[in-house]
Amino acid sequence: MLEQWIDKLAKGLWEFNGQQGNEEDYKYLAIQGIWNKNDPCSKNIISLEDYKILEDKFSNITNNFNFSSCD
Repeated sequence: MLEQWIDKLAKGLWEFNGQQGNEEDYKYLAIQGIWNKNDPCSKNIISLEDYKILEDKFSNITNNFNFSSCD
């Protein structure tokens, strides 16, 4: 069931970050938020190997999220 939320979460993160970059790039953040290597449901979404590939690909990405304000 988690896999059904990835695209919606990615779109929400993309919109929250001022629609910067490609919406597709935010899938990693969405996966990162729900993925746990010890959770069998997470492994149904993405394997540990594929997760590490994404982690490496997006390791240098910065964001404009302002978590100090709720405005």
